[in-house]
Amino acid sequence: PPPTPTPTSTPTDRTPTETPTASQQSAPPEPPTGFRRVTDPAGFSLAVPDVWSRTNANAGQITYSGSTGMEHLLIGVVHNPPYATSYENFLNIEQKAKANQKNFQRLRLEPNTFQGRPGAIWEYTFTDKQTGETLHAIDQGYIAPNGTDYSIYTKSRDRDWQYARKIFDTALSTWSLG
Repeated sequence: PPPTPTPTSTPTDRTPTETPTASQQSAPPEPPTGFRRVTDPAGFSLAVPDVWSRTNANAGQITYSGSTGMEHLLIGVVHNPPYATSYENFLNIEQKAKANQKNFQRLRLEPNTFQGRPGAIWEYTFTDKQTGETLHAIDQGYIAPNGTDYSIYTKSRDRDWQYARKIFDTALSTWSLG
């Protein structure tokens, strides 16, 4: 955590060049047309399509989706994770995905920075065992300043990927804790 400022005699003693702390960062951007901001009881907010709602929450996984449920955002929330980085977590999960998903193919898995914190992005495709269609998935993870690992994930049919990617990108650009 950032150092705590020393109390001063008057508020005017603060200098205007003070660096903002994480809690003072600017508010996330307004959602684009067709999206609305939701504030989740789990302590985060993001923008989802206007017609979507919170449809499920169990075992640290919260789902926002429309009426069909095919397109969705899954938010993973892991307090005090047993791994050091989201990248390490994704590498472990990928081993299971390779074993369980037909025609699993990694498109990318790399460390990155999200919300000014170390994170990782993982993108892959696989074949749906029921329909035979190619599914496309992407997951952005990061460990927040409070030590909680957050993961923002979506998957869709490959043919619907452009729409799903817009939803994912909007969720990331409007993501906020608190």
